[in-house]
Amino acid sequence: QLIRTLTLQAAVYWLLFQLCEHSLLNPDSRTAICTFAGIEDAPATAEARTMAILPRVLAALEDWFTEATLTARHVKMCRVVEQVNPDICTLVEFDEQWRRLPPPTYRRFQVVAGKGTAAVMFDADKFDRLETLNHAEIAPAVQAISARIEVLADGCEHKVEPKSSCVVLLQRREDSTLFLVTALHLESAPPSDSKKVNLRQLQARAALVHLA
Repeated sequence: QLIRTLTLQAAVYWLLFQLCEHSLLNPDSRTAICTFAGIEDAPATAEARTMAILPRVLAALEDWFTEATLTARHVKMCRVVEQVNPDICTLVEFDEQWRRLPPPTYRRFQVVAGKGTAAVMFDADKFDRLETLNHAEIAPAVQAISARIEVLADGCEHKVEPKSSCVVLLQRREDSTLFLVTALHLESAPPSDSKKVNLRQLQARAALVHLA
């Protein structure tokens, strides 16, 4: 069976038309329409009101699509980082397409990618990354633990770890102070989702066990 759907512009027009039909029943809507559309008097028909409002809505959508591109988001990220000016940043949802883009260039940042989409970015002129300490290797990501997920009530041990993680040991050059930096992305869910809340708790426990 063939299903035909509206284009985005046609769907926006249809939705606005429904709203404008409803607005004819409310005399206060005239002021709101005039303010939004930048006109002196609201048209008397739903179709005319829709055409008055539509260009502004489509322009706002176009602005959103432009700002939502990876290139625009990367420019904004670099701008915010330069404003805040941190020595160290933790990054999550830093996936492959982000990793192909350069870090902010106003400082000599180095990015260490962990497991999944977590990463740590630091000023390589201020810090050195240590991959071992006292002959022990520093694992670049949180290791999984075995735990029972209570809400499953299956009596089985499950491997549990954060969705994404990155662990980096840094040594500040000026005074040799050590910094253990961890970027974590845990399970996301509202408090009412018992299974995922329990899983998030276990993921946090895995991180604490790893750092200990």
